[in-house]
Amino acid sequence: MMRSDLNGVLMCGWVFGLLVTVASGCAPKAGPPTVVLAAPTDVPTDWQGKKLYNTPHAYIYAATPESAGDADRWLAELKSYISRKHKATLDKGVVIVAEPGDAPIAPTLEEQLAMELDPALIVTPPRSPKTAAEIRKRLDEEGIPEAPMARVASLPLSAARLAALGLNVPRADWAVVAPSHALASQCGVEVVAASLRKKNPKIDEPRSLELARKFPDMAAKPFEIVRPQPVFVLWAQRQKDWSDSQRREAILDYLKHVLRSHWLPVPSDDELGW
Repeated sequence: MMRSDLNGVLMCGWVFGLLVTVASGCAPKAGPPTVVLAAPTDVPTDWQGKKLYNTPHAYIYAATPESAGDADRWLAELKSYISRKHKATLDKGVVIVAEPGDAPIAPTLEEQLAMELDPALIVTPPRSPKTAAEIRKRLDEEGIPEAPMARVASLPLSAARLAALGLNVPRADWAVVAPSHALASQCGVEVVAASLRKKNPKIDEPRSLELARKFPDMAAKPFEIVRPQPVFVLWAQRQKDWSDSQRREAILDYLKHVLRSHWLPVPSDDELGW
């Protein structure tokens, strides 16, 4: 969750507003990946209870075919955007699909920020990155608990981080962890319930959860629309013929595209951070 961009906007006071304004509370398209290729011999076919789905877009490690298919579809949309906007391609990478039973790879804000700003990945850093203290303060103001935000985070993974996790995919161009629909729904419900209690202290926890669980797909939406973001940031960082300004402009354009495509208001460049 790049705290200085769209995920930062989500965490810094926008979460409840996004949950309310995202009109399409429909469940995402379901089903396994349309195309699954044979697994390369030098890539693990199983990892920590997840199976490899080798699609044309990525090496996806997921617990179910449906979670793999979901990841494959948002990757296809990102590849289409890069092709249309930049007349370029996105090479294959690794996607680890996090599920409700998984421990977060980065359980604290400090660890997440370290991953997002890892100099091994980031050539051009954000202009105005938020500190962990600033983010935590805004979360407290909105009544948003940190734990579900850590579990639902979409994060870039360096080669060293991937190796430390025991996953070696030498042919991958990039790697990320991103939530499944089930995890996004679970965490979204917790965040909505907490926001409701903050806004109306008369609502107790059981009642707030009961209300939030009426709209699990809508609760998931803000955390699903940002899943491609770390992949795009990594792609932009790897454009060696681009200047810092070109990388930042491309990332800002992408963040605004995501918001507009979901009929959401676009904040200022300063708010987005890049």
